[in-house]
Amino acid sequence: MRQKAASQTNQPKLALLAIPAQPDVFTKVKAEIDKMVAELQTQQKDTDIEEVEKQDLSAVSSQNEFVSMSQHKCQDICDFLVKHCEFEVSQRTFATICLFLTI
Repeated sequence: MRQKAASQTNQPKLALLAIPAQPDVFTKVKAEIDKMVAELQTQQKDTDIEEVEKQDLSAVSSQNEFVSMSQHKCQDICDFLVKHCEFEVSQRTFATICLFLTI
């Protein structure tokens, strides 16, 4: 309305007053951009959470694998020590028997 009045009266100052009175076409665009940015930030947070969960699962899996390997190694060491002790006992028993046989 101001713009129409300004064009009819041919007054530049009135035309300048009419410009701010126009609805801001960029307001809607800016609102949509803000909405899209908010959605992207939400998606990024969701993605970050999923990544952390994947890393946590991977770490737990690696830890479980390490524990399993450690248990197997401990069992191997225990088995070796038992065999070594059995051998020592057998060797001492044999030595004792040989000692009595020579007396």
